[in-house]
Amino acid sequence: MTDVVRNVLTAFRLDRAEPSELVGGMTNSAWKVQDGALSYVLRRHDRREATASQVRSELLWLEVLGSESNVRTPVPVRLANGSLAPVAEPGPDGDALAFWTLVSWVDGDTLGRLPDAREAGLIGSMIADMHRRARAWRPPPEFDRLTYDAWLFKTSARTLVTHAGEQLTARARLDLHTALGLSTVLLERLRRDPEQTGLIHADIHDGNVVFGGEPRQAGVIDFARFGFGPWALDLAMAMHYLTEDLSVPLFEAHHSRFILSPDAERALPNLRFLAAVENLAILSGFPDEAEFVASELPGLVAQAERLLD
Repeated sequence: MTDVVRNVLTAFRLDRAEPSELVGGMTNSAWKVQDGALSYVLRRHDRREATASQVRSELLWLEVLGSESNVRTPVPVRLANGSLAPVAEPGPDGDALAFWTLVSWVDGDTLGRLPDAREAGLIGSMIADMHRRARAWRPPPEFDRLTYDAWLFKTSARTLVTHAGEQLTARARLDLHTALGLSTVLLERLRRDPEQTGLIHADIHDGNVVFGGEPRQAGVIDFARFGFGPWALDLAMAMHYLTEDLSVPLFEAHHSRFILSPDAERALPNLRFLAAVENLAILSGFPDEAEFVASELPGLVAQAERLLD
Protein backbone atom coordinates (compact mmCIF):
# COMPACT_ATOMS: atom_id res chain seq x y z
CA MET A 1 0.00 0.00 0.00
CA THR A 2 3.06 2.29 0.20
CA ASP A 3 2.62 3.84 -3.26
CA VAL A 4 -1.12 4.30 -2.75
CA VAL A 5 -0.57 6.01 0.61
CA ARG A 6 1.98 8.35 -0.93
CA ASN A 7 -0.35 9.25 -3.79
CA VAL A 8 -3.17 9.99 -1.36
CA LEU A 9 -0.97 12.17 0.83
CA THR A 10 0.02 14.15 -2.25
CA ALA A 11 -3.66 15.01 -2.75
CA PHE A 12 -3.53 16.64 0.70
CA ARG A 13 -0.21 18.41 0.02
CA LEU A 14 1.59 16.20 2.51
CA ASP A 15 4.23 14.81 0.15
CA ARG A 16 6.96 14.78 2.79
CA ALA A 17 4.88 13.51 5.70
CA GLU A 18 5.81 10.26 7.41
CA PRO A 19 3.04 7.59 7.55
CA SER A 20 3.11 4.59 9.91
CA GLU A 21 0.39 1.95 9.91
CA LEU A 22 -1.81 1.71 13.00
CA VAL A 23 -2.61 -1.74 14.34
CA GLY A 24 -6.12 -2.67 15.49
CA GLY A 25 -9.71 -2.51 14.33
CA MET A 26 -11.68 -5.05 12.35
CA THR A 27 -12.39 -3.22 9.12
CA ASN A 28 -10.85 0.06 7.97
CA SER A 29 -7.06 0.32 7.75
CA ALA A 30 -5.43 3.43 9.22
CA TRP A 31 -2.08 5.19 9.29
CA LYS A 32 -0.72 7.85 11.62
CA VAL A 33 0.78 10.63 9.53
CA GLN A 34 3.41 12.94 11.00
CA ASP A 35 4.09 16.26 9.27
CA GLY A 36 6.50 18.16 11.48
CA ALA A 37 4.66 18.94 14.71
CA LEU A 38 1.26 18.07 13.22
CA SER A 39 -0.28 14.61 13.40
CA TYR A 40 -3.10 13.11 11.34
CA VAL A 41 -4.91 9.85 10.76
CA LEU A 42 -5.18 8.55 7.22
CA ARG A 43 -7.99 6.01 6.80
CA ARG A 44 -8.90 3.62 4.04
CA HIS A 45 -12.66 3.00 3.76
CA ASP A 46 -13.25 -0.21 1.82
CA ARG A 47 -15.99 0.17 -0.81
CA ARG A 48 -17.67 -2.94 0.63
CA GLU A 49 -18.03 -1.13 3.96
CA ALA A 50 -19.00 2.38 2.84
CA THR A 51 -19.98 4.22 -0.33
CA ALA A 52 -18.47 7.51 -1.46
CA SER A 53 -21.58 9.42 -0.33
CA GLN A 54 -21.46 7.79 3.10
CA VAL A 55 -17.80 8.73 3.53
CA ARG A 56 -18.50 12.30 2.39
CA SER A 57 -21.31 12.51 4.95
CA GLU A 58 -18.93 11.33 7.67
CA LEU A 59 -16.47 14.09 6.74
CA LEU A 60 -19.23 16.69 6.78
CA TRP A 61 -20.45 15.68 10.22
CA LEU A 62 -16.89 15.68 11.61
CA GLU A 63 -16.36 19.17 10.22
CA VAL A 64 -19.58 20.37 11.87
CA LEU A 65 -18.59 18.82 15.20
CA GLY A 66 -15.04 20.14 14.98
CA SER A 67 -16.04 23.72 14.25
CA GLU A 68 -19.17 24.17 16.33
CA SER A 69 -19.00 22.04 19.46
CA ASN A 70 -16.84 21.41 22.51
CA VAL A 71 -16.40 17.71 21.75
CA ARG A 72 -12.86 16.54 21.09
CA THR A 73 -13.23 14.71 17.77
CA PRO A 74 -11.12 14.29 14.64
CA VAL A 75 -11.37 17.22 12.25
CA PRO A 76 -11.29 16.41 8.51
CA VAL A 77 -8.57 17.84 6.29
CA ARG A 78 -9.75 19.25 2.97
CA LEU A 79 -8.03 18.31 -0.27
CA ALA A 80 -5.47 20.61 -1.87
CA ASN A 81 -8.25 21.97 -4.11
CA GLY A 82 -10.36 22.86 -1.06
CA SER A 83 -12.86 20.04 -1.51
CA LEU A 84 -14.30 18.14 1.45
CA ALA A 85 -14.25 14.76 -0.27
CA PRO A 86 -12.48 11.42 -0.01
CA VAL A 87 -9.75 10.35 -2.40
CA ALA A 88 -10.84 7.41 -4.53
CA GLU A 89 -8.47 4.47 -4.93
CA PRO A 90 -9.00 3.18 -8.48
CA GLY A 91 -9.50 -0.52 -9.08
CA PRO A 92 -8.67 -2.61 -12.14
CA ASP A 93 -12.24 -2.34 -13.45
CA GLY A 94 -12.24 1.45 -13.24
CA ASP A 95 -14.46 1.57 -10.16
CA ALA A 96 -13.11 2.70 -6.81
CA LEU A 97 -11.70 -0.03 -4.55
CA ALA A 98 -11.74 2.25 -1.52
CA PHE A 99 -12.00 5.85 -0.36
CA TRP A 100 -9.30 7.63 1.64
CA THR A 101 -9.77 10.38 4.22
CA LEU A 102 -7.41 12.42 6.36
CA VAL A 103 -8.41 13.76 9.78
CA SER A 104 -6.59 15.41 12.65
CA TRP A 105 -5.08 13.28 15.40
CA VAL A 106 -6.95 13.53 18.72
CA ASP A 107 -4.38 13.90 21.48
CA GLY A 108 -4.89 11.81 24.59
CA ASP A 109 -4.97 8.23 25.73
CA THR A 110 -7.41 5.35 25.74
CA LEU A 111 -7.84 3.70 29.14
CA GLY A 112 -7.28 0.05 28.32
CA ARG A 113 -9.63 -0.71 31.24
CA LEU A 114 -13.08 0.12 32.51
CA PRO A 115 -13.47 3.79 33.41
CA ASP A 116 -13.94 4.84 37.01
CA ALA A 117 -17.10 6.68 38.04
CA ARG A 118 -15.69 10.12 37.22
CA GLU A 119 -14.45 8.98 33.82
CA ALA A 120 -17.83 7.40 33.06
CA GLY A 121 -19.37 10.79 33.82
CA LEU A 122 -16.99 12.48 31.38
CA ILE A 123 -18.10 10.02 28.69
CA GLY A 124 -21.75 10.79 29.45
CA SER A 125 -21.09 14.53 29.16
CA MET A 126 -19.29 14.03 25.85
CA ILE A 127 -22.21 12.02 24.42
CA ALA A 128 -24.65 14.71 25.58
CA ASP A 129 -22.63 17.44 23.85
CA MET A 130 -22.69 15.48 20.58
CA HIS A 131 -26.43 14.96 20.92
CA ARG A 132 -27.00 18.66 21.57
CA ARG A 133 -25.04 19.58 18.43
CA ALA A 134 -26.83 16.95 16.36
CA ARG A 135 -30.24 18.15 17.52
CA ALA A 136 -29.40 21.71 16.45
CA TRP A 137 -28.01 20.78 13.01
CA ARG A 138 -30.04 19.89 9.93
CA PRO A 139 -28.25 17.48 7.55
CA PRO A 140 -28.48 18.34 3.85
CA PRO A 141 -30.77 16.21 1.61
CA GLU A 142 -27.83 14.23 0.20
CA PHE A 143 -26.61 13.20 3.67
CA ASP A 144 -26.21 9.41 3.57
CA ARG A 145 -25.68 7.31 6.68
CA LEU A 146 -26.81 4.06 8.27
CA THR A 147 -30.20 3.98 10.03
CA TYR A 148 -30.46 2.07 13.30
CA ASP A 149 -33.95 0.66 12.91
CA ALA A 150 -35.80 -2.59 13.63
CA TRP A 151 -34.67 -4.12 10.34
CA LEU A 152 -31.00 -3.65 11.25
CA PHE A 153 -31.32 -5.37 14.63
CA LYS A 154 -33.50 -8.19 13.31
CA THR A 155 -30.89 -8.79 10.63
CA SER A 156 -28.20 -8.83 13.32
CA ALA A 157 -30.17 -11.40 15.30
CA ARG A 158 -30.49 -13.65 12.24
CA THR A 159 -26.74 -13.36 11.66
CA LEU A 160 -26.01 -14.32 15.25
CA VAL A 161 -28.32 -17.34 15.13
CA THR A 162 -26.80 -18.43 11.82
CA HIS A 163 -23.27 -18.35 13.24
CA ALA A 164 -23.88 -19.49 16.81
CA GLY A 165 -27.47 -20.72 17.02
CA GLU A 166 -26.50 -24.35 17.60
CA GLN A 167 -25.29 -23.29 21.06
CA LEU A 168 -28.77 -22.09 22.04
CA THR A 169 -31.61 -24.23 23.34
CA ALA A 170 -35.06 -23.98 21.76
CA ARG A 171 -36.27 -22.07 24.84
CA ALA A 172 -33.36 -19.66 24.63
CA ARG A 173 -34.09 -18.99 20.97
CA LEU A 174 -37.73 -18.29 21.78
CA ASP A 175 -36.83 -15.89 24.59
CA LEU A 176 -34.36 -14.05 22.36
CA HIS A 177 -36.93 -13.80 19.58
CA THR A 178 -39.64 -12.50 21.93
CA ALA A 179 -37.32 -9.97 23.60
CA LEU A 180 -36.13 -8.83 20.19
CA GLY A 181 -39.69 -8.19 19.04
CA LEU A 182 -40.55 -6.24 22.19
CA SER A 183 -37.35 -4.19 22.02
CA THR A 184 -37.64 -3.29 18.35
CA VAL A 185 -41.21 -2.06 18.92
CA LEU A 186 -39.87 0.36 21.55
CA LEU A 187 -37.03 1.34 19.23
CA GLU A 188 -39.41 2.21 16.40
CA ARG A 189 -41.63 4.19 18.76
CA LEU A 190 -38.65 6.37 19.69
CA ARG A 191 -37.54 6.68 16.07
CA ARG A 192 -40.91 8.18 15.17
CA ASP A 193 -40.40 10.97 17.73
CA PRO A 194 -38.21 13.68 16.11
CA GLU A 195 -37.32 15.01 19.56
CA GLN A 196 -35.80 11.66 20.55
CA THR A 197 -33.79 10.73 17.49
CA GLY A 198 -30.98 12.09 15.35
CA LEU A 199 -27.33 11.48 14.52
CA ILE A 200 -25.60 9.10 16.94
CA HIS A 201 -22.03 7.78 17.15
CA ALA A 202 -23.22 4.20 17.79
CA ASP A 203 -19.79 2.79 18.67
CA ILE A 204 -18.66 4.38 21.93
CA HIS A 205 -16.40 1.97 23.80
CA ASP A 206 -12.99 2.04 25.46
CA GLY A 207 -11.04 1.80 22.20
CA ASN A 208 -12.85 4.81 20.73
CA VAL A 209 -12.80 7.11 23.78
CA VAL A 210 -9.71 9.30 24.24
CA PHE A 211 -9.05 11.17 27.49
CA GLY A 212 -6.94 14.32 27.45
CA GLY A 213 -6.89 18.08 27.73
CA GLU A 214 -6.86 20.38 30.73
CA PRO A 215 -9.25 20.08 32.43
CA ARG A 216 -9.49 16.43 31.48
CA GLN A 217 -12.18 15.60 28.94
CA ALA A 218 -13.41 12.58 27.05
CA GLY A 219 -13.06 12.75 23.28
CA VAL A 220 -14.24 10.24 20.71
CA ILE A 221 -12.79 8.83 17.50
CA ASP A 222 -13.81 6.38 14.75
CA PHE A 223 -17.13 7.52 13.30
CA ALA A 224 -17.33 4.61 10.84
CA ARG A 225 -20.61 3.37 12.34
CA PHE A 226 -22.35 6.68 13.08
CA GLY A 227 -25.81 7.17 11.69
CA PHE A 228 -29.44 7.95 12.50
CA GLY A 229 -31.09 6.52 15.60
CA PRO A 230 -32.62 7.37 18.98
CA TRP A 231 -30.42 9.33 21.38
CA ALA A 232 -31.16 6.68 24.02
CA LEU A 233 -29.73 3.99 21.74
CA ASP A 234 -26.37 5.80 21.70
CA LEU A 235 -26.37 5.78 25.50
CA ALA A 236 -27.40 2.13 25.61
CA MET A 237 -24.61 1.16 23.23
CA ALA A 238 -22.07 2.89 25.48
CA MET A 239 -23.60 1.27 28.59
CA HIS A 240 -23.31 -2.14 26.95
CA TYR A 241 -19.55 -2.03 27.58
CA LEU A 242 -19.93 -0.90 31.21
CA THR A 243 -21.00 -2.48 34.47
CA GLU A 244 -24.35 -1.49 35.95
CA ASP A 245 -22.76 0.74 38.59
CA LEU A 246 -20.74 2.66 35.97
CA SER A 247 -23.81 3.13 33.78
CA VAL A 248 -25.33 5.31 36.52
CA PRO A 249 -22.76 8.18 36.44
CA LEU A 250 -22.70 8.01 32.64
CA PHE A 251 -26.48 8.43 32.48
CA GLU A 252 -26.56 11.14 35.15
CA ALA A 253 -23.89 13.21 33.41
CA HIS A 254 -25.72 12.89 30.11
CA HIS A 255 -29.04 13.74 31.77
CA SER A 256 -27.60 16.93 33.28
CA ARG A 257 -26.95 18.27 29.75
CA PHE A 258 -29.47 16.47 27.54
CA ILE A 259 -32.79 15.19 28.86
CA LEU A 260 -34.36 12.08 27.36
CA SER A 261 -38.09 11.52 27.40
CA PRO A 262 -39.52 9.21 30.11
CA ASP A 263 -40.28 6.64 27.39
CA ALA A 264 -36.67 6.74 26.22
CA GLU A 265 -35.38 6.24 29.76
CA ARG A 266 -37.68 3.27 30.30
CA ALA A 267 -36.51 1.75 27.01
CA LEU A 268 -32.81 1.76 27.98
CA PRO A 269 -32.72 -1.91 29.13
CA ASN A 270 -34.31 -2.99 25.85
CA LEU A 271 -31.91 -0.85 23.84
CA ARG A 272 -28.95 -2.32 25.74
CA PHE A 273 -30.22 -5.74 24.74
CA LEU A 274 -30.31 -4.68 21.10
CA ALA A 275 -26.78 -3.31 21.42
CA ALA A 276 -25.62 -6.67 22.79
CA VAL A 277 -27.29 -8.56 19.94
CA GLU A 278 -25.65 -6.37 17.32
CA ASN A 279 -22.23 -6.55 18.94
CA LEU A 280 -22.26 -10.35 19.15
CA ALA A 281 -23.61 -10.61 15.61
CA ILE A 282 -20.66 -8.61 14.29
CA LEU A 283 -18.14 -10.62 16.31
CA SER A 284 -19.72 -13.92 15.28
CA GLY A 285 -18.51 -13.29 11.73
CA PHE A 286 -14.88 -13.54 12.86
CA PRO A 287 -13.65 -17.11 13.54
CA ASP A 288 -11.15 -15.85 16.13
CA GLU A 289 -14.03 -14.46 18.20
CA ALA A 290 -16.06 -17.72 18.31
CA GLU A 291 -14.97 -18.58 21.85
CA PHE A 292 -15.79 -15.11 23.15
CA VAL A 293 -19.21 -15.12 21.46
CA ALA A 294 -19.99 -18.50 23.01
CA SER A 295 -19.04 -17.19 26.45
CA GLU A 296 -21.35 -14.17 26.04
CA LEU A 297 -24.45 -16.02 24.84
CA PRO A 298 -25.67 -17.05 28.34
CA GLY A 299 -25.54 -13.42 29.43
CA LEU A 300 -27.51 -12.36 26.37
CA VAL A 301 -30.18 -14.96 27.11
CA ALA A 302 -30.32 -13.76 30.72
CA GLN A 303 -30.88 -10.20 29.46
CA ALA A 304 -33.77 -11.41 27.34
CA GLU A 305 -35.31 -13.28 30.27
CA ARG A 306 -35.15 -10.16 32.48
CA LEU A 307 -36.94 -8.13 29.82
CA LEU A 308 -39.72 -10.73 29.70
CA ASP A 309 -40.24 -11.05 33.46
